[in-house]
Amino acid sequence: MMTGGRVLANHDTGPIKVVQLPPVTVRAFEFQILRDGDGALVSEEYMASRLGAITATLEDFKPDALVTELFPFGRRILSQEFMAAIEATRRANSKAAVMCSVRDIPEPKPKRLSDTAAKLLKNYNGVLVHGDAGFLPLWTTWPLPDDVAALIHHVGYLLPPEVPSGTRRDDVLVAVGGGVLGRELLDMAAEAASRSLRPWHLLVGGADAEAETARLKASHTSSNLTVEPARPDYPELVASAGCSISLCGYNTALDLATCRTPAILVPSEEADETEQLVRAQRLGMYPGLTCQRIHELTPKILAETADRMAAGSDRPALPLWGDDGTQAAEQIEATLAATA
Repeated sequence: MMTGGRVLANHDTGPIKVVQLPPVTVRAFEFQILRDGDGALVSEEYMASRLGAITATLEDFKPDALVTELFPFGRRILSQEFMAAIEATRRANSKAAVMCSVRDIPEPKPKRLSDTAAKLLKNYNGVLVHGDAGFLPLWTTWPLPDDVAALIHHVGYLLPPEVPSGTRRDDVLVAVGGGVLGRELLDMAAEAASRSLRPWHLLVGGADAEAETARLKASHTSSNLTVEPARPDYPELVASAGCSISLCGYNTALDLATCRTPAILVPSEEADETEQLVRAQRLGMYPGLTCQRIHELTPKILAETADRMAAGSDRPALPLWGDDGTQAAEQIEATLAATA
C-alpha cells in the first residue's frame, strides 16, 4: 500500500507492506493548494520525489493489480501521479488489472462526467464502489455513459461488526468525526443543551481538539453538558446513546448501520460539497433517522427534536448490504482473471 497523506501514528497495518510517500495535505477545502507534512507549500522537487518513489515502487513490485483511491473521480490535482502509477504498472506487468476504488458517493461533479468516463474507458478495468446499489447506486450522483456501466461493481458498504448496545442511556451524543468539520454544529448543540433536561455529550474532532474543547467549555456552561475530544470508543458510545447527532460522512453512516440508536443527521455542506447531504437525505427516509440542514436549524429545534427522539424507542436496523472487503477482493481477482 502506497500512502501519500499524513503519517498515521500507531496505525496497525498487519502484514501489509506500507510505502509512505513524502506527505501532502490541504487546508480545509483548499484542494488546489498542496502542502507538505509541516503545512508549507510543496515545491517541484518535493513532488518529483513522490513521483520517483511511486514509479520505483511499482516497477520493483510488479503488481498483478493496481487499485487507485478515488481517482479519476477526484484527487485530480494528483493526476500526474496517478497516471504515472498506471503507466509504471503496465510497464512492469502488461496483464495487470487497473481498478478504481470509491465510496458510495464520490462528490458529484457534473462537469467532470465526460472526462472521468474517458479516463475509465482508456485506462481502467473496473470500478469498486463501496456501497449498496439497492440503497444508493453510483449513478444517482454520477450518471456515467452506458459504455462505462460494465466497469462498475458495487461491492457493499465496509460495515464493521454490529456493536452490542447494552442498556440504552437517556443522553444526547453529538460527534463530528475526527476532523475540523462541524464546528457550527458543535456550537449549536452546546446551546441546545441549555434548553434540555437530559445530559448532552459533545465529542470534538480535529488536530486542535483540545483547544476547541476548552473554548466550548468556556462559552457554554450548562451543568448537563460534557465536552471532550473525540474518543476511539465512539461506536460503543453511539450504540447505547439515547439519541445521536452527527454529520453524515461515510464512516458515520456505517456506525449508525451497526446499531439501533435514533439519530439526527446534519450533513456538512461546507464549500458547497453535497456528498453528505445526498447520503443524509437518503438515510432520513428510514424510521428513527432524520436529516436536518444546518442553515434551517436553531438550538431550540435541535433540542426539541433530540429530546423527542431520545425519549422514543430503538429504531429498526438499516437494510444496508455490507461486506468486510471480501467482495472487493473477489472482484479484483475476477477482473484480473478476465484480463489474463
